[in-house]
Amino acid sequence: MTYTARPLSDAVVRDADGRIIGPELKAEWAEYQAWAALGNTPAPANTLAKLKETALQALADRRWRAETGGISVNGSPVATDDKSQAKLVGA
Repeated sequence: MTYTARPLSDAVVRDADGRIIGPELKAEWAEYQAWAALGNTPAPANTLAKLKETALQALADRRWRAETGGISVNGSPVATDDKSQAKLVGA
């Protein structure tokens, strides 16, 4: 079992299922405390910069898929990949 720290909180995230574990969850918190007592430490929390970078990468990927995924015109598929876009611009 591994955990990741949460920023500005004493709670942690259990990596196996993404559940947030804090002192109010007695049994799970005790399990985490026992894990930590063995010398384990949670992975550091993601920084805002890392979260922003991940979000921007996801947005760039989504935009690329939208631009190159093709469209349908009157029921006929039209490719919109880079090669097809160049052909349309040159027409």
